[in-house]
Amino acid sequence: MDILIIEQDEKYLLFLKGFMAKIGQVDYCSTFAAGMSKIDEKFSGGQLYDIYLIDLALPDNSAIRLLSKIRGLEDKNEKTGSIVVLMAKDKSESILLGFFSKEKDVFIEKTEDGDKLNRIFIKLGILHNSV
Repeated sequence: MDILIIEQDEKYLLFLKGFMAKIGQVDYCSTFAAGMSKIDEKFSGGQLYDIYLIDLALPDNSAIRLLSKIRGLEDKNEKTGSIVVLMAKDKSESILLGFFSKEKDVFIEKTEDGDKLNRIFIKLGILHNSV
Protein backbone atom coordinates (compact mmCIF):
# COMPACT_ATOMS: atom_id res chain seq x y z
CA MET A 1 0.00 0.00 0.00
CA ASP A 2 1.43 3.41 -1.00
CA ILE A 3 0.85 6.25 1.45
CA LEU A 4 1.51 9.98 1.19
CA ILE A 5 1.60 12.15 4.31
CA ILE A 6 1.62 15.93 3.92
CA GLU A 7 1.90 17.46 7.40
CA GLN A 8 3.55 20.72 8.46
CA ASP A 9 4.08 19.82 12.14
CA GLU A 10 7.39 17.91 12.20
CA LYS A 11 6.67 16.07 15.46
CA TYR A 12 3.26 14.91 14.25
CA LEU A 13 4.69 14.03 10.83
CA LEU A 14 7.24 11.73 12.47
CA PHE A 15 4.51 10.09 14.56
CA LEU A 16 2.33 9.50 11.48
CA LYS A 17 5.28 8.23 9.45
CA GLY A 18 6.11 5.64 12.12
CA PHE A 19 2.48 4.60 12.51
CA MET A 20 1.74 4.34 8.78
CA ALA A 21 4.99 2.47 8.05
CA LYS A 22 3.30 -0.53 9.69
CA ILE A 23 0.67 -0.40 6.94
CA GLY A 24 2.68 0.29 3.80
CA GLN A 25 5.32 2.30 1.94
CA VAL A 26 5.30 5.91 3.20
CA ASP A 27 6.28 9.05 1.31
CA TYR A 28 6.06 12.26 3.28
CA CYS A 29 6.62 15.99 3.10
CA SER A 30 5.64 19.14 4.94
CA THR A 31 4.50 21.61 2.27
CA PHE A 32 1.93 21.98 -0.48
CA ALA A 33 4.65 22.35 -3.13
CA ALA A 34 6.44 19.16 -2.07
CA GLY A 35 3.12 17.31 -1.92
CA MET A 36 2.19 18.39 -5.45
CA SER A 37 5.62 17.28 -6.64
CA LYS A 38 5.27 13.83 -5.06
CA ILE A 39 1.76 13.38 -6.49
CA ASP A 40 2.92 14.44 -9.98
CA GLU A 41 5.95 12.17 -9.80
CA LYS A 42 3.84 9.19 -8.76
CA PHE A 43 1.25 9.87 -11.48
CA SER A 44 3.92 10.28 -14.17
CA GLY A 45 4.95 6.71 -13.34
CA GLY A 46 1.36 5.58 -13.92
CA GLN A 47 0.48 5.22 -10.25
CA LEU A 48 -1.42 6.98 -7.49
CA TYR A 49 -1.25 6.67 -3.73
CA ASP A 50 -3.68 4.37 -1.92
CA ILE A 51 -3.90 6.63 1.14
CA TYR A 52 -3.38 10.38 1.52
CA LEU A 53 -3.05 12.01 4.94
CA ILE A 54 -3.20 15.78 4.39
CA ASP A 55 -2.88 18.59 6.90
CA LEU A 56 -5.73 21.04 6.31
CA ALA A 57 -3.50 23.98 7.27
CA LEU A 58 -0.55 23.72 4.90
CA PRO A 59 1.82 26.69 5.13
CA ASP A 60 2.36 27.49 1.46
CA ASN A 61 -1.02 26.93 -0.22
CA SER A 62 -4.48 25.47 0.17
CA ALA A 63 -5.15 21.83 0.93
CA ILE A 64 -8.24 22.28 -1.24
CA ARG A 65 -6.00 22.56 -4.32
CA LEU A 66 -4.31 19.29 -3.39
CA LEU A 67 -7.65 17.55 -2.95
CA SER A 68 -8.82 18.86 -6.31
CA LYS A 69 -5.59 17.65 -7.96
CA ILE A 70 -5.92 14.18 -6.42
CA ARG A 71 -9.57 13.82 -7.46
CA GLY A 72 -8.76 14.95 -11.01
CA LEU A 73 -5.96 12.40 -11.34
CA GLU A 74 -8.15 9.67 -9.87
CA ASP A 75 -10.86 10.42 -12.43
CA LYS A 76 -8.30 10.08 -15.24
CA ASN A 77 -6.89 6.89 -13.78
CA GLU A 78 -10.20 5.37 -12.60
CA LYS A 79 -8.61 4.63 -9.24
CA THR A 80 -9.65 6.04 -5.88
CA GLY A 81 -7.50 6.34 -2.78
CA SER A 82 -8.61 7.15 0.74
CA ILE A 83 -8.09 10.74 1.82
CA VAL A 84 -7.75 11.54 5.50
CA VAL A 85 -7.79 15.27 6.21
CA LEU A 86 -6.00 16.16 9.43
CA MET A 87 -7.58 19.09 11.23
CA ALA A 88 -6.90 21.07 14.37
CA LYS A 89 -9.79 20.93 16.83
CA ASP A 90 -11.07 24.38 15.93
CA LYS A 91 -11.30 23.90 12.13
CA SER A 92 -14.56 23.53 10.23
CA GLU A 93 -14.89 20.69 7.76
CA SER A 94 -17.73 22.30 5.80
CA ILE A 95 -15.44 24.02 3.28
CA LEU A 96 -14.14 20.66 2.05
CA LEU A 97 -17.30 18.57 1.91
CA GLY A 98 -17.60 18.94 -1.86
CA PHE A 99 -14.38 16.99 -2.37
CA PHE A 100 -15.50 14.09 -0.20
CA SER A 101 -17.91 12.09 -2.29
CA LYS A 102 -16.15 8.81 -1.59
CA GLU A 103 -17.27 6.77 1.42
CA LYS A 104 -13.71 5.97 2.44
CA ASP A 105 -12.73 9.61 3.04
CA VAL A 106 -12.75 11.15 6.49
CA PHE A 107 -11.92 14.23 8.52
CA ILE A 108 -10.12 13.59 11.79
CA GLU A 109 -8.73 15.75 14.54
CA LYS A 110 -4.99 15.36 14.86
CA THR A 111 -4.21 12.72 17.43
CA GLU A 112 -1.20 10.71 18.56
CA ASP A 113 -3.54 8.03 19.90
CA GLY A 114 -2.58 4.92 17.92
CA ASP A 115 -5.70 3.05 19.06
CA LYS A 116 -7.93 5.82 17.74
CA LEU A 117 -6.11 5.83 14.39
CA ASN A 118 -6.44 2.03 14.23
CA ARG A 119 -10.21 2.30 14.72
CA ILE A 120 -10.50 5.00 12.05
CA PHE A 121 -8.46 3.05 9.51
CA ILE A 122 -10.36 -0.18 10.22
CA LYS A 123 -13.64 1.69 9.70
CA LEU A 124 -12.32 3.05 6.39
CA GLY A 125 -11.33 -0.45 5.28
CA ILE A 126 -7.68 0.59 5.09
CA LEU A 127 -6.85 -1.88 7.86
CA HIS A 128 -8.47 -5.18 8.67
CA ASN A 129 -6.70 -5.66 12.00
CA SER A 130 -4.92 -3.35 14.44
CA VAL A 131 -1.27 -2.58 13.79
